[in-house]
Amino acid sequence: MAKVVSISKNRVFPVNSRSTYSFKNGNASMTFQITEDNMRLIDSSSIRVNFLLNVLDDATTRNGQSPCRANNQDTAGTGAKVCNLNSRIATNSVIGVLRLSNMNSEVIEEIRSYGHMLSSVLPATHSFETYQNWGSLKYNAFAKQDTQGLACNGVIPCSLQLKAGILNTGRPISTADLGGLQITIQLESDNQVLSGTDASNCHYELSNVSLTYTSMNLAAPDMPSNEMLQYPAYSSYLNIVSSSDDSQSLSLGLRSCRAAFTNYIKTSNLNNFSKDGYETNRLRDAGDADVDIKTMTHMRNNVKFPKKYDINERIPVSNGVYEAQLQREYLDCFMPFRYIASSLQSPETQGFKSVDPLEENTPDVLFVGGTGANYDGMKTGQGADFSQAMYSARIQSELLDGTPNTAFTYALSNQGLAVKRQNVQPVM
Repeated sequence: MAKVVSISKNRVFPVNSRSTYSFKNGNASMTFQITEDNMRLIDSSSIRVNFLLNVLDDATTRNGQSPCRANNQDTAGTGAKVCNLNSRIATNSVIGVLRLSNMNSEVIEEIRSYGHMLSSVLPATHSFETYQNWGSLKYNAFAKQDTQGLACNGVIPCSLQLKAGILNTGRPISTADLGGLQITIQLESDNQVLSGTDASNCHYELSNVSLTYTSMNLAAPDMPSNEMLQYPAYSSYLNIVSSSDDSQSLSLGLRSCRAAFTNYIKTSNLNNFSKDGYETNRLRDAGDADVDIKTMTHMRNNVKFPKKYDINERIPVSNGVYEAQLQREYLDCFMPFRYIASSLQSPETQGFKSVDPLEENTPDVLFVGGTGANYDGMKTGQGADFSQAMYSARIQSELLDGTPNTAFTYALSNQGLAVKRQNVQPVM
């Protein structure tokens, strides 16, 4: 590689330029293009999408303006109008689909249900203290609904790091080898992003949208190469749990799967202004009561794998105590459990310790968890082969009334991209 002689700060705007972007008004897609250039490399970890987010109330006129911003906790003194974002992923919730491709429309990476993925990843790896400090600046998230509501009363400036695997390796990217880089963001619907008693009269808008990144300028043109880009990436899958003994089977098609985890939410709570569509609930019945998982079994081609036994929580469930092994297996999907020093999961969030109503320095009492299996037991980055095998999970629970619960499953796998000049070819 040629010598790096300087660095540059770059800013690009969507090619489908709009003054504002919103799902309600039909401007729900943003596409950024970084043209190929053999005189520079992109610092992939520096890429940020920037915008101003406004949560707007369409049914209220305030100071002669309509629509006007939300009025959580009646800070404007004109009557409270409750409309909020999820307090754990906040402004990340507006991203429904994240797609990376080159200028030849060859897809490099795509993450669907992006917000549901982060609703597992961020709480599992960030404590309440983290949310109170740099997490609130990086994600605009506070892990506390009343504080999040106050933020929604004003304009929210955002600079979001995109969690695509190829953008988080720390390795420079040659746009000349890729054939350019195109980043497309599909916005999520208003009734999925917003929730609250007045949310049905509200919508969100993005303005001043741009993409920024750092490039490394070379002393001489980058010569054509035939190299292999390797990176971990998430794949998304969708399923429904509606019985007390439910088996799910998925064709992952992945050669090296490091981990697979699932979060759950009652299906009727999705795309529903009156419910937070990004909560990671326990299974729930028709009466909206939590339902416990008693036994969890992970399988490959109907053989128990990677554990040769069931995760049996019948005794803890019958005694109303924390399902330690089930949740340890889940947290182990994000980071080796013994190394976890920051997580939002606590006795309060899991419902095993009461919270003083006057205590402000605690997160909202909302469940943090799910189910999962880690296939990289040695922590070396070596995953399990599911390219010709079925991933299966059997859930035995106390869900007796057939209420559908949506299961969002994400598999973290090693991906490889064979790169030639202006051409990419997935190989894993």
